[in-house]
Amino acid sequence: MSKEIPKGALRFGAFLVLVACAVTFTVSRVVHSGNLQRQQRGVKAELTAADKVRLRKLLMDGVGSSVSLPSEGARAGQVEASIGSMSQFIKDRSGLELSPEVTSKLASIEQRTLDGNANRISCDDLSDSMLGVVVERFRHCTDAEIEKAADALGNVKTAGTKAGDSTDAPKNMLMLRANGQGVVSRAEFVESAKRYRTLANVPAQLIALVGIVRPLVRQTFQARMNTLSQALPEQWGDAPAKGLTPARAFLLAYSVVGDDTLGRSMPDLKEHMKWAEGARGKADPSYQPSTAGTPYGSNGSLFSSPVNLIFTRQTSLRLLDKIAERTSK
Repeated sequence: MSKEIPKGALRFGAFLVLVACAVTFTVSRVVHSGNLQRQQRGVKAELTAADKVRLRKLLMDGVGSSVSLPSEGARAGQVEASIGSMSQFIKDRSGLELSPEVTSKLASIEQRTLDGNANRISCDDLSDSMLGVVVERFRHCTDAEIEKAADALGNVKTAGTKAGDSTDAPKNMLMLRANGQGVVSRAEFVESAKRYRTLANVPAQLIALVGIVRPLVRQTFQARMNTLSQALPEQWGDAPAKGLTPARAFLLAYSVVGDDTLGRSMPDLKEHMKWAEGARGKADPSYQPSTAGTPYGSNGSLFSSPVNLIFTRQTSLRLLDKIAERTSK
């Protein structure tokens, strides 16, 4: 193997993790700095009492009160109503509309699990499944879809950029994470995506690249689940030990990919959106307000990400197939 492959693997890993799977750190940073080991040790760390109170309030205002996640013994009507509330919750927050086929299949495998005819899925198995689905989606995406992904990532004003910083800042810079990490130019994003799409279609290299990316994807899913299980134990408390039901698994996957922490009510989010858009407009007269009307998803006011391009009908059904396969008794 040539000396160029490890470097290419890190660069592709950075792209795939940040863009397609929406995790927080580039692979190159983590591999060279040792942050991965420190982050993994912190995945299961207990939240402080103050953090639990704060996060519980935010999550109860959001997913805790808006989604009625079912428990063992739930009847078919209750499961269908639960999936309906989850689908509406995702749509309201990101504009992502799950097809009837997806919601019907999700309700079916959720019912099977709650009836005791299937196992729950572990967080690591879920993250591996999501990674596999996203890799396939990325390998077969078109140039037009790459351009759309760039558009979806470019609406929010990037953290740490000011008018005059460069010829690309701020309107032509993309922010790959809601916390401001992973800022790249639009041109670099598009060029890299096309280059790494070619690389991803070389089987031997793809295997090595996914091996580099997988630990980071797992760490991100685990960290998000850990927060939910501690702040909302009545809904998520048994997930670390027992695993996730299909409905919880799908909701967690959406949360990670869309970088939506699932907290805050829609009225609260709308007030935050209004304030954020006004502040950006005052700071940068050239800033173009979001047209989506949602806090998350493509052109989201609080964080913009291409969830509609990742969670297509086909990829959503494929994810559910993988969940069903991994939970079959």
